[in-house]
Amino acid sequence: YKCPECGKSVRNKGSLVQHQKTHGRKKLHQCKVCGKMFKKKIFLIRHQRIHSGEWP
Repeated sequence: YKCPECGKSVRNKGSLVQHQKTHGRKKLHQCKVCGKMFKKKIFLIRHQRIHSGEWP
């Protein structure tokens, strides 16, 4: 798993989530499926459509 902010690679999704927290508390909303984090809840909601199949 690779950090989208700094490029650091880690062994598993849980480690990536923990690592991403080191970048500060700017991103407060996290996808429960893939761990990706967002600054605004609306961005998380849009992102979740990818996992639910609603995205065109």
